[in-house]
Amino acid sequence: MTDILRRRGTGAVVADGERTLVAPVADGSAALSGVMADLASAGIDLHDAGMRRPTLDDVFLQLTGHAADSAADEEAAA
Repeated sequence: MTDILRRRGTGAVVADGERTLVAPVADGSAALSGVMADLASAGIDLHDAGMRRPTLDDVFLQLTGHAADSAADEEAAA
């Protein structure tokens, strides 16, 4: 399943919990349709699939390569 998301996505595929994979895409609806078609062709059944807009943390991670750590920032400022 990760390989399918890598082919359709525009960035790294990240495991978000034990049973959830997240991947950034350029064209959400077309990418989701393509992923669903590829999964069906591979005989993979899903419990759920969907899209969401990126959060500010998602954008920060994409731009900087690391997650924002507000606790470390507050300690550094103190």
